[in-house]
Amino acid sequence: EIVGKIGRFNPEHREITEYQLPNLTPGSYYGQIYPDRIIVQDNSIAWLSTNRGEIASLDIHTSKLTMYSSRFRAFWQYSLAIDSKKRIWGTGSVYSTTHWGTIEFIVFRFDPKSMILHEWAFPVPSHISPYSICIDHNGNPWFTFVNSNINSSWAFGNNFATIDITNNVLTAWMVGSGYTSQFKGIVEDPVSGDIWMTGGDSGVGINKVYRYKIGA
Repeated sequence: EIVGKIGRFNPEHREITEYQLPNLTPGSYYGQIYPDRIIVQDNSIAWLSTNRGEIASLDIHTSKLTMYSSRFRAFWQYSLAIDSKKRIWGTGSVYSTTHWGTIEFIVFRFDPKSMILHEWAFPVPSHISPYSICIDHNGNPWFTFVNSNINSSWAFGNNFATIDITNNVLTAWMVGSGYTSQFKGIVEDPVSGDIWMTGGDSGVGINKVYRYKIGA
């Protein structure tokens, strides 16, 4: 039997603590929860995305698992982040509710206290497929994305974007182009506010780290 687990490693004491996730339908493969992405809040709660298209929280001290399946459409999560107000952000893809059989790519924000879920959707054929995400000091999301429209000048390039959540405005940038040069990871420097990303240059086959200087 395959079971879902998450692990915590203490570098100082070289100790690993395992947390086994329950099978919601005992004896059935489909009831087993398999964690995918993970972030930790204040050394007390681990937030997980799962194979069931859900978000879950695990209390590290009591091992209590809380599922938030009823608040989410069935989707695949690609990354998670948490902001200063303890709201959970992420990227993923969902089945469109307006165009049968098509996929929408989304950035989402979930407030566990109010149970309010907000989505920013990029329906096909927008070709914006968000990947990694981080939240800046102003509470705005930044994310890397792939543009799968091969007829676009932005196709498969090093793309990243931000959403001004106050005015609901999307701003996107592209650095270079090429089929294997997609940006992957993204993070904000909390001191300077600069945005850092990992990616590559398909033209010469070199992996790079990029820095976007705010205000430059």
